[in-house]
Amino acid sequence: MKKMLTMAAVLAASLLFLCACSSTDPPTDPGEAPLQSWYKTDAYTLLLPQGFAAQEGEDGAVTLSLDGQAVGGVQVVPYPNAAGFLDTVGAASEDSRDSGKELMRQLSPEERLAYMMTVSEDGTYLEISCSPDTPDVTPEEETMHYLFPQGDQFYDLYFQAGQIPADRQQILADGFALHP
Repeated sequence: MKKMLTMAAVLAASLLFLCACSSTDPPTDPGEAPLQSWYKTDAYTLLLPQGFAAQEGEDGAVTLSLDGQAVGGVQVVPYPNAAGFLDTVGAASEDSRDSGKELMRQLSPEERLAYMMTVSEDGTYLEISCSPDTPDVTPEEETMHYLFPQGDQFYDLYFQAGQIPADRQQILADGFALHP
């Protein structure tokens, strides 16, 4: 029994040492691909998980691709007092509902959408899950929007949820930061 406890202690110490020595820094070998990369603009920085790329278009919008396939992007959505809007989400008032509908028209003017809005736990962004408002909608048609307010606009990080694994969705949302 004492021998097993000693071996378990040695194993635990070895694992602790290995964890302490590991690093999230990019690899030093240029032939080895990094697990994550950063995309930076004058307005924001976005952490891109492995396999993702970002490309800015002529209109200033950014297209996100995963393994070469477009899956989302970042766009600017004009909205008066965007930060103040977060304070009204969830209020049981007609003004709040009207504001939500107006924001959805801005996000998708050509399509009627079913949607659910929530404010992030830390209160810094608005999360919207939406899909076409039709009886035969499939989960693959769901689009996630993460709206980060700044002045009179939102920075909208959006993607097709069915095409991105859940852990990478979270990395994208957590890895978006507006510059002051």
